[in-house]
Amino acid sequence: NQLSTRFFLQGLETVPAPVAYPLTASSIVLLSILSDIFIWRKMFTPKQRLALLLLIAGIVLINLR
Repeated sequence: NQLSTRFFLQGLETVPAPVAYPLTASSIVLLSILSDIFIWRKMFTPKQRLALLLLIAGIVLINLR
């Protein structure tokens, strides 16, 4: 957690906050999904895939103003 905060703050030096925050938030969700797929071999139904896609899109859209 400390490292993610440190890297996020360092990233703010070069990337504007309205871009950095949605990118960070959606990346965390995306990495969690990818770990489910590749580490635990989780298979998502089409409804779950759509929900995950909408979740990531929602995070990005809410944070872009």
